[in-house]
Amino acid sequence: MSISSVKSFYYESLDSTMNEAKRLIQSGQITNTAFVFANHQTSGRGTRGKTWSSPEGTPARDGPIPPH
Repeated sequence: MSISSVKSFYYESLDSTMNEAKRLIQSGQITNTAFVFANHQTSGRGTRGKTWSSPEGTPARDGPIPPH
């Protein structure tokens, strides 16, 4: 995988970077490894069912996200 094949998606605000990553995969916009960044999350979630807080101005990201 070359760095030029990695996509990045940037948002001011999202419900969750994980949710957006799933939507991007389902819509076919992510077909290879990608990163999703948000300046603010309103419903972020962590691993193993834990909540994830991302205060405004503290960027959050998910990635690298494989397409499958």
